[in-house]
Amino acid sequence: MLGAGWSDRISRASSRDALAEIVRRARTTRIVILNEAHNSPRDRAFALEVARALRPLGYSVLAVEAIRNYPVTGEPLSGAERLRQDGFARLNTGDYTRDPVFAGFLRGAMALGYEPVAYEETKQQMKPGGGTAAREMAQADNLFDSVFSGRPKVKTLIYVGLSHAAEAPVNGTDRMAGILKRLTKVDPLTIDQATVTDLTPETRRAYDLASAKIGKRSGILFDRGKPLVLGPYEGAVDLQVIHPRRAYRLGRPNWLAALGGRPVSIPKNPRPAAGRRLVQVFAANAPGDAVPLDQVMVTAGGAVPALFAPAVPLRFQSQQ
Repeated sequence: MLGAGWSDRISRASSRDALAEIVRRARTTRIVILNEAHNSPRDRAFALEVARALRPLGYSVLAVEAIRNYPVTGEPLSGAERLRQDGFARLNTGDYTRDPVFAGFLRGAMALGYEPVAYEETKQQMKPGGGTAAREMAQADNLFDSVFSGRPKVKTLIYVGLSHAAEAPVNGTDRMAGILKRLTKVDPLTIDQATVTDLTPETRRAYDLASAKIGKRSGILFDRGKPLVLGPYEGAVDLQVIHPRRAYRLGRPNWLAALGGRPVSIPKNPRPAAGRRLVQVFAANAPGDAVPLDQVMVTAGGAVPALFAPAVPLRFQSQQ
């Protein structure tokens, strides 16, 4: 349900453009930490917009929690090492990275010149009973060791899930961002985009009120001149992003355009003659284990949505 006082605070708030505010504040630090809700591909499209906006400031490392930090059986390289070698995500790069939008974020960031880095707790670091606290510490240690200890001036965008972005303890447990802040002695810019959304009934009314304030671009609400942060990360992150209401073009969400693709019509062959099929598009030379550039469900006899893909030779396939 709507938190106590949320409606009053949102009602008196004003809005600023999210990307402009992030860039303004990112100039005074060298660590930006952005979270996501794991069920929200739109968060990943916005992450690419943030990466694009930070690149002219010298940000050059993209550390991603979701990238596999160890080799799978029969594979000599970790997910990050293979990603740097290939320039695109494979099905074993990670779990969440199998989402075409997440893969598009990684591909787009690497095309901008970002170096992808994995930092998740490794199997060797996992200990019985370690739990959340041990994982947060392992993540921060891995980031410090792989990125910051040897490169004191490197500028890094860190992409995390939910509460890992918190600089203060959440539910009594120190989170990765706060631990990393102590290790590096750098005050990071921490950003939540996963709280005030339309994805859960509990926050939908708050989202309705907040989205009415921001218009058609992602925004940050300010109350009495200070960034408004609602929910569990109040006092724990610097900024809270509100995304615009969902709008659609060619049967697909408008935010897909942030990935830089163009709409592509689905040929007749992969469309279903009956029932429904998942239709996917790949680069024509992509290996069999590549994550699709895009995918969409198509129903026989219904409107055919577009796929979004870069201007390269393509191939299509479908799954029941």
